[in-house]
Amino acid sequence: MTNVDPFSSPKWPPIKEAFEIQKKICEITTNDVVGKTLPSVDEWKYFLTTYAKYTSFSVRRDDVVRDDEDIITMRRWVCSSEGFRRQKYIDMPERQRRPKPITRTGCGVAFRILRSRDKTCYTAKEFVIQHNHPTATTLEMNYLRSNREVPDSMVAQVRTINKLGIKTSNIMAHVALQAGGYENVPYQLKDVYNVVAK
Repeated sequence: MTNVDPFSSPKWPPIKEAFEIQKKICEITTNDVVGKTLPSVDEWKYFLTTYAKYTSFSVRRDDVVRDDEDIITMRRWVCSSEGFRRQKYIDMPERQRRPKPITRTGCGVAFRILRSRDKTCYTAKEFVIQHNHPTATTLEMNYLRSNREVPDSMVAQVRTINKLGIKTSNIMAHVALQAGGYENVPYQLKDVYNVVAK
C-alpha cells in the first residue's frame, strides 16, 4: 500500500522475531499480536505505525498511565476516526468560520500495551483491527497524520541550508523534484516548518 519498506529498518528484525511469524504486515491478525512482548514503548509504536501504513489508516495516542517515576505502565492508541465530535462544536450558532469536515466515525480500532510486573517489557493486551469506515487509498496514505514523519536527516539539512538564505519551501521543491513529485514525499511542507521551528 505504500513505498515504505519496514524490512530495511534495524527496528523490524526484533519485532519479527518476537512475533514468530512470516506473514506480510497487512496479513497480521489480532491473535498474532495479543500476548506478545517487546522491550519498549517505542518498539510497539514503530510496529503500530508501520502496520497502519500498510493497512491504510492513521493512528493517534488515546490514553497513557505512568507510575511514580513517570515511566509509562500503559499506553493505548486508536484509529484517528475513533470517537465522535463533541456536540458543542457542532451546534455553534455564532460560528465565524466554516466548520471542518466531520472525520470521527466511532471507529473501534485500538491497540493497548501494559508494562510487565517485573518491569522488563511491554505486553500487547488489545489489538482491534476492524474499521467501521473506508480506509485511505494509496494516493492518500502520505497525507495521513501518523505517516507524515520528517526524518532527522531532513531536518538537519533544512536547518543548514536555511542558514545560507534559502527558503524552506524552495528546499522542499527540490526534494520533491528528486523524489519524482510531491506525492512521493512522505511528509508535507507544513510538517517540515513545524519540526524546524522547534
